[in-house]
Amino acid sequence: MKADIHIPFTVLMWITFCIGLVGSIRQRQRLEGRSLYGWVLLFCAACVFSLQGEYVELWLDQYFNGLPVTLYIKYFAMVIWFGMYYLIIKQIFVHDRLYRWLDWLFRIAMVTGAVSAIPVTMVPYGVRTEARDIVTGLRDGFLFVPSMLLFVPATWKLSMQEQVNGTRIKQIAITVCYAAYSVVALANIAKALLVLMHQESLAQVEFIGALFMSICLIGFVLLLVPYRWVTILFYPGRLVLYWKLKRVEHCILQQVGAVSETPLFGLSLLRSGELELAIYRTTINILDYGALLSRTSPQQEQWRELQRITESGISYSNLVAQLTKVQM
Repeated sequence: MKADIHIPFTVLMWITFCIGLVGSIRQRQRLEGRSLYGWVLLFCAACVFSLQGEYVELWLDQYFNGLPVTLYIKYFAMVIWFGMYYLIIKQIFVHDRLYRWLDWLFRIAMVTGAVSAIPVTMVPYGVRTEARDIVTGLRDGFLFVPSMLLFVPATWKLSMQEQVNGTRIKQIAITVCYAAYSVVALANIAKALLVLMHQESLAQVEFIGALFMSICLIGFVLLLVPYRWVTILFYPGRLVLYWKLKRVEHCILQQVGAVSETPLFGLSLLRSGELELAIYRTTINILDYGALLSRTSPQQEQWRELQRITESGISYSNLVAQLTKVQM
């Protein structure tokens, strides 16, 4: 990845990481349990993205007498990052046949990294680049398997099941990150094979790897963006949805002779959490008072429509969307 692209995104990544970490500490007072686990995972990933590029390795390794310290920081940080996310997926989707094989794959990846460090350190500095490409290709050969076969489909499935827009965006960002990495992994594997075959035409492979690494980094930065910032993007749409629900609620309450307790608008609704609570309360009012509508003309059409929606077994978000379309 070129420095003019990598450095600005790396700075942005660490800024968003620190903002999110400070916000999490303020909210919980201290990090422990799942929160600590998640931030360690993100820290490992951030270290990997920060150390991308041969120019970064050359700059940092000079402080360690030219030893390939940066290469192996990335190697083990990446294996730990993927291993931790693998454990999360195992808790969500249990009894997958892949798990027995992937357990061994991660163990072998760690051992391979430790064993390879000795010969790579002994390689003359002038040909260290070729050894670096081979080790990187070897690492990505291990990590490509869980990324493509497990992480991408599992995270995409989670994003499709998610009902909260902000969380769904983050799940999609994770999916993009792992999908883009899978292409980077293939590029690095191809590069390692070309090095072993003493081929010199690596420019196209390096270009593809750099392009998708940039996409991967963008996806990771989106993942780090604080949740409250993401919800701001959806606030106007959610407010319009609330007003549409209020219209339906108002018509139903008029017909059954009741009065709504939730305002059409108020200062409290400027907070996304309060707006979501108001949407929920209005939805409950429509369903409860809609059941009191007359089953005879002129209210029977509205009653039938509400019955069809409530008995359809759709998700909450789809239920709310359908209620806004009821003709009153």
